[in-house]
Amino acid sequence: MKQHLKNIAATLVAASCITLTAHAQPFTATGNWFWDLADRHDTNGSNTAEDGWVRTLPAPNIGSENKRNTVRNNFTAAGVPWNEINATEYFLGNNSTFGYQIAEMEAVSTTAAALANRPATGPNEWNRSVNPIVVLWGPVQLDNARADLEDDVERTFVFRGNWNIDQPIFIGSNKTIWIDGELTYTGNDTAHVGGAAFTPKGSKMHGVFTVRRKASAWVNDRGQLDEDDWTSLGQNFAVPENIVELNKPLMDSFKNQPSVSNVKFFGTQRGKINVLMSSAQSNPQGNWARYDPNLKPRHADGTLGSGGQVIPRTNGIHFDHALDIVVDGVTIVGAVNAIYVSGTFRVDIKNNFIDNSYFRGVHLHGSGHTADNVAFVRNNLITRNKLDGIDIDSHSARYLVEKNVVIGADNRFLIWTEIEAHHNTIRNNVGIINLKQHSPIGAGGFQENGTETNIGAQGTRWNVWQDNNIFNAREEKQGFLMRGLESNRVVQHENTTWLNNYVWQLNRSMGTSNPKLDGIVDDVMYLWVNNDGE
Repeated sequence: MKQHLKNIAATLVAASCITLTAHAQPFTATGNWFWDLADRHDTNGSNTAEDGWVRTLPAPNIGSENKRNTVRNNFTAAGVPWNEINATEYFLGNNSTFGYQIAEMEAVSTTAAALANRPATGPNEWNRSVNPIVVLWGPVQLDNARADLEDDVERTFVFRGNWNIDQPIFIGSNKTIWIDGELTYTGNDTAHVGGAAFTPKGSKMHGVFTVRRKASAWVNDRGQLDEDDWTSLGQNFAVPENIVELNKPLMDSFKNQPSVSNVKFFGTQRGKINVLMSSAQSNPQGNWARYDPNLKPRHADGTLGSGGQVIPRTNGIHFDHALDIVVDGVTIVGAVNAIYVSGTFRVDIKNNFIDNSYFRGVHLHGSGHTADNVAFVRNNLITRNKLDGIDIDSHSARYLVEKNVVIGADNRFLIWTEIEAHHNTIRNNVGIINLKQHSPIGAGGFQENGTETNIGAQGTRWNVWQDNNIFNAREEKQGFLMRGLESNRVVQHENTTWLNNYVWQLNRSMGTSNPKLDGIVDDVMYLWVNNDGE
């Protein structure tokens, strides 16, 4: 009976962060369609033989001033900056070309309501209905609680007040963490050692909250790690039953791995994880920055010079080899990757506000699931990313990525798949091109990116893109793309589904593309304001 009451109480606490909204049907445009020639199917337009047709239509006048104001007020109540995001010309401002239409999208209205309805505060220490609750008010209490945070005993911790954190917080199993104040990370940089362009190994090691086991070991290319470092080494790890279709190298990586399970993060209206910036020249000879040509000035050996660009110190919340995790209602600002999920299963990431991530808002890496879709990324507002909004990466399988609002990706994409990602459903999301940002040609929207041919993989496959909307598409920032045959990347085009997706753009003459090679006209449709011809 005691355990039964605890389960009920836990359910009630979790429910406090869930907003119930009436279900609305995904947007579908109707009318007398035009048939316009598609400029391209691939990502660089080099294969003219792939040109096909797209359907286009004048953008419908949907939505209202009242609906837009309701949505704006909800986002404002949730702490979304008014001048920088909420009331801008690319989102919900008075001068926004598509402000009413954006507010009418189900993903936008339900996400705004979910963020606005986060609880004002977290639980208090005298509330023992769930499990022992510890309220932490500052660094001294945190240091005293670190051993309890790392163990596997069921406990709840409430981080309350505004204070600095000077080193990562390691989290063990059966923990509920409430972010109920502004936590500013001022600790050491994550080690930025080696790594490919845009993917430093340091970005895969630590977070302000680090959910993985601790070990001491030598790791190739990372140097000697001491007892305070968390690695993916350990023992007594059993592959969960719901891991499916992993290739042998990935399966081998899970052998003898320890796992952390049953970890929940909840956020309140006043809660925030804030990651400060740090000098990128902190590790000049192994600096990831040498791989990024956009970081300047730099020395002849590729490292940054004096006054060079800065990078964040670490990830926001970092999961590695974990099971049964929830991140619900948390605000994360300025991290390398706001939420990093690697080798982690049974995931629910929802109702979060993520802003100014230097790499990715949500990075899904190496996590396969069964066909019942037990992994979710939903109703998150992800804004002003330097690289990606949501990256469905490296063998991630059977995620439902639904009703997210993603604004701005400087160098890459709002949502995309890559490296063996398969059986994922990307549905009813809204992507918004940030008119204040600039990026290379081809970046900006949603993309099925494929898998490098040199790793001998099957490629991305069986992914579904349905009922998504992109606003403010431009010539250099396309809406929906899929890697073409000439790209040296593998996409199993024949089993990738595109259905009822829309690109909203200013002029009919702006660039259009249909990601399917056979030119099916219901894959991606274009809605324009000005009919200036094809």
